[in-house]
Amino acid sequence: MPDTSAAHATDLPTTDSPPSVPASDPSYIVEVGGQRISQFGSLTAALSCGLTLKGQNAGVEVRVYDARERATA
Repeated sequence: MPDTSAAHATDLPTTDSPPSVPASDPSYIVEVGGQRISQFGSLTAALSCGLTLKGQNAGVEVRVYDARERATA
């Protein structure tokens, strides 16, 4: 899991479109306040990051989702 303790979610790079993810490579996205901040290969790692970010600032909206499902919707 990346160290997010020193970085604020608004300081991290973001992108606007979902990534192209091969079906064999699951990719889970963590968004804070509607901005993508990180991408993980496992749901467990993505949820752990999301909970850490939520713990640092309870007022932010944190979303974790499967990029493959979002891309096909």
